Amino acid sequence: MILILTILSTIPFIDKNVSKYIRSFNYQKYTQIISDKIIYFNIFINLLYLYITGNHVKLLIRYFIEFFIINFFFKCLLDRPRPIQSNFKYYSIFDIKLSKVWKNHQSFPSGHVATIYLTYNIMFDNYFKMIYLFLVFLTAISRINLGAHYFSDCIFAIFICDISLLILK
Repeated sequence: MILILTILSTIPFIDKNVSKYIRSFNYQKYTQIISDKIIYFNIFINLLYLYITGNHVKLLIRYFIEFFIINFFFKCLLDRPRPIQSNFKYYSIFDIKLSKVWKNHQSFPSGHVATIYLTYNIMFDNYFKMIYLFLVFLTAISRINLGAHYFSDCIFAIFICDISLLILK
């Protein structure tokens, strides 16, 4: 399913229009709260997971993927401005260039979505997995609605996490 969404999100017409449609929702006040607070909630859940299970290997893998692969490697290497920083001028996946100088606040891929999705992958109960799957969806919608990301940024974050987890296992 995620592979199909990833392929579809590379089509500029789909990526641009899905992003534009989600940004048209007038819920910025609520999506800002979700976007700001979801990371703190996630850290709490990770610490709770560590306390309950004592499994720090999974958390180390999760944070390695988030910090080094998503936030350091991709965001430092690739240059795709956030929609809000470019006055919502659309930059497709094919417009992404290698960055010569590290720039702050790059759009590709979404670190927020990667953070929530990686925790979704390590959760220990199906009940919590369903809640986290909803949180992944909510986080992606909020980041797109705020103009921080394109649809493809959120989908590729999930795809990169899945590939990274496969390689590390």
